[in-house]
Amino acid sequence: MFVKFVFVFQVFLFISFLLCAIQEDSYTELQQDLIPPKENETKINYYADLIHRALNEADPDVVVDIAIATNVSERSAIEWAYVSRYGKSLDIELENKIGNKDLGNLMAGMFVSSVFLAKDLRSAITGLGTDEDTLSEIMCCLNASERKELRETYRVYFDTDLVKDIEEDTSSDYETLLLHLAIVARDDPENDVKSFKLKVADAVTKLISETQKIPTVSPWPTSKSPLPEVIFVNFQPIVDVFSSNSFFVIWKASAKFEQITGNELKETIRRSTSGDFQDLLLGIFQFSEYNLIFHARKIHAGLTEYWYQPNRKPLTRALVMLSKVELAQLQVIYRAINRRKITGVLSENFRDPYNSAVTRILNSYADLD
Repeated sequence: MFVKFVFVFQVFLFISFLLCAIQEDSYTELQQDLIPPKENETKINYYADLIHRALNEADPDVVVDIAIATNVSERSAIEWAYVSRYGKSLDIELENKIGNKDLGNLMAGMFVSSVFLAKDLRSAITGLGTDEDTLSEIMCCLNASERKELRETYRVYFDTDLVKDIEEDTSSDYETLLLHLAIVARDDPENDVKSFKLKVADAVTKLISETQKIPTVSPWPTSKSPLPEVIFVNFQPIVDVFSSNSFFVIWKASAKFEQITGNELKETIRRSTSGDFQDLLLGIFQFSEYNLIFHARKIHAGLTEYWYQPNRKPLTRALVMLSKVELAQLQVIYRAINRRKITGVLSENFRDPYNSAVTRILNSYADLD
């Protein structure tokens, strides 16, 4: 009996030793894959392997560190390397394997930005009720190349056309403007002064051609006649101007419009329009004035003006769409407008992996401006 026991015990020790050896060999191989890249191994492949290991070990901090350490083009290359090495889409892996949903969406967006925006649009259109805020915030802020890339990504990823989905889910003037923003190629910023001036003049002519004066009655007797207010009586010109011109042309045309009519363009929009159509027009106008102020206001509203829980989408989109330098400048502008830091507002909300990761990202960019 004792001999039998000794034999079983020896077999157990042998199997344990064998398993430990196999595990040690595997761990050694993994370590060799994750050592700092040598001449024959690119940094991109190194980061792709590091992300793969971090996702398998449920360690999102490593993914956040890599997002901080890389730029947009490097993160795009990492995504391709990940697909090549592991046969899986990195955005889906990040969404599924990072425990916090908002953090998973953020990391997926930072590494695969075009797919992130396409998914955001699809969710806004096909979800329970149309999310007009998301639709407007994304569509108002894209240049010509970004529009083209987004529409193509949407078609490939969801096997349907963005234009078709917009037609089916929106209506009226709001639908018309969204369709123009999806279809019409917005001009790139002008390098030629003469061409720029001609486009501004054309935009102003279109805007003024469809306005109508409203006599203003002053409640107090004055020696001067009050300046008449104007409204738009036809929205097609403003749709054309706001969807096809560069943001710089729109900004300059608004100043010229005020000089000629004595009315601010944004106030004329407010008097003439309403609802989602008005919000989208004003979003384009505000973005043309200064895109970072636009983002700062959207972020603050999302983080502070809520009844159930903060709306993190505007902050996530800014982190995905803006460069590191722009994010540094955004923090300065946010603080100037709201007298608070973005990270300070986040710390006042409930603490979770998303807030912690965003705080680390923003702090790492704070000194770049």
